[in-house]
Amino acid sequence: MLVNTLAYIPYLAAIIWPTWYWLGIGTMFFNLFQFLGHAFKMNFGMKTWYNPGLATVIVLMMPISIAYWVHIWPIVGGWSWGLGIIALVVMLIVTVILPVQLLKSRTTDAVIPERQIRQFNWVKKAAAIRRN
Repeated sequence: MLVNTLAYIPYLAAIIWPTWYWLGIGTMFFNLFQFLGHAFKMNFGMKTWYNPGLATVIVLMMPISIAYWVHIWPIVGGWSWGLGIIALVVMLIVTVILPVQLLKSRTTDAVIPERQIRQFNWVKKAAAIRRN
């Protein structure tokens, strides 16, 4: 949840300052990484065809990113693309890597509620890839 909330910051900044193309490019690439993570890495890891976030990234994030790419391609130069890649790296570090690494703990008092575990197991079972 924290990761999703932190990701709002660069998205909102890109909306507020639409002429900062480098920031839009960074968020566009961030969406591509989300697609790779949700469509492939998570599904292969969980042996499922679906996971939370997959529909959002396919239906919302990728179409927006493709439309943005088509719109900015003739407008921006090399510096914007380079700064966009740097923005992507910063976004990955600040919104995903650091929160996950700094907050993970095997001895936490913040236990996942049993209801959420049941829901997760139900979705995982329903989306499992069956092999005969």
